[in-house]
Amino acid sequence: MPSYNKTSILLKMTQATTNSQRIENFAYGLTLKRVEQQKKELINKFNNHEVTREIERGNQANSSFLSDGNLFAFIGFHDNGEEEIQFNEVRNLLEQQTRLIKKPIQKIVNRSSVTMRFNVQTPLLKDIWAKTPYPKTPPGNVDRSGSWANDIETRGIDGFMYFLYLFSYDKPPSDKSRSGPGLQVRKKIHSGGDLKGVPYIRELLNEFRESLGAK
Repeated sequence: MPSYNKTSILLKMTQATTNSQRIENFAYGLTLKRVEQQKKELINKFNNHEVTREIERGNQANSSFLSDGNLFAFIGFHDNGEEEIQFNEVRNLLEQQTRLIKKPIQKIVNRSSVTMRFNVQTPLLKDIWAKTPYPKTPPGNVDRSGSWANDIETRGIDGFMYFLYLFSYDKPPSDKSRSGPGLQVRKKIHSGGDLKGVPYIRELLNEFRESLGAK
């Protein structure tokens, strides 16, 4: 059985019936509508996040984060659609594993009001990181381990000072590079530092929970 992050959401309403099951069903329906609205907003924010958009624009995109090149080339994606496969898998996790549990975990009924608390499940970050590995490099190069989506948010990605973006020098893509237009060279060619952490998926999930007033 898969595991999830869990949080909870409170619903307070005026009691409209003395039938406990009808109250519970009504409360669930109201809460479900709110959760589904916020889930759509979560996925929309993921789709329109500048990290997602820049990578989807490909190896000649303008960058909001790098002074030369772009995230597609720097991370090491190839023009084989791998980035879109990864993004679709993340979207599937957000869609399928973000859900409201029907049975309330707390219910307080008095003469004039009802208070219920429901659990809301979201994907585990480790499952999202598993869907966003660094692309494999051509033979002879060293593959990065871990998840680029995790690194980009928690500690950044190193190596930018040695990153040569071939299109900036009117050079054709190289079959020896991670992504074609990007190469790691031995000599520093940038004076700026590495790519620092950028709020991304972890931040979006936190915003989702906050939007529900969840605990």
